[in-house]
Amino acid sequence: MSNTKYWFDRWDEAKSKGLPYTWFTSWDNYNAVQCDNVAFVKELANRLGANSVLDFGCGYAEYNEVCEDYTGMDIIPVLIHENSQKYPSKKFSVLPCAFENYDLIFAVAVMHYLDHHDFNRYVSLFARHCKWFYMQEVSEKNDDHTINRDTGEIIDTVEYYGFRIIECKDRRFLFENNKHSIAL
Repeated sequence: MSNTKYWFDRWDEAKSKGLPYTWFTSWDNYNAVQCDNVAFVKELANRLGANSVLDFGCGYAEYNEVCEDYTGMDIIPVLIHENSQKYPSKKFSVLPCAFENYDLIFAVAVMHYLDHHDFNRYVSLFARHCKWFYMQEVSEKNDDHTINRDTGEIIDTVEYYGFRIIECKDRRFLFENNKHSIAL
C-alpha cells in the first residue's frame, strides 16, 4: 500500500496522545463524523442485504457492527492485533493478504491515500471478490499523502474493472459488480 511509513507515523502520534488512529488532522470532529458514517454504512449493508462485509482500511474497526460476518483489513499490524483481541468474533487481516468473497466491500476515507497503481490493483481485486463496492472519499483534502481524484476519474476507473455506478452523492460512491446484478 502506498504511504505506509506515513500511516505508521500517524499511528505512533495518535497512540502517544491517547487519541484514536484516524485520517483526520483535527481530532475534534472524529467521533461525530464516525457515528454518522457507521450508521450510514450499516443502513446501506441492510438495504443491500449484505450478509458478509469487508472493511478495507478498517483502522480501529468502528464499523464491526455493520454485519455479523465482518472482516477488517488494514496495513497496521498492531491495529489488527488489537482489533482481534477486542472483537474476537470478527475476522481481521494485515494487508496485503488473501481475499475471500464478500457481499459488500467498503472503504471509508481510504482510497484517496492509494497511488494510481494500488488504487487500480485493489479495485481489480474487489471486482473478483464482491457484489457491491462502496467508497467514501474526503473532498479535496490537500496534504502530501492524499491523491485527489475527481468524480469522473473514480467512476471511470471502477467501472473499467466491471462495476457499474448505482449511486454517487457527496463523494460517496456505490458500485454494483456487473457479474453479480442484484436489484435494489
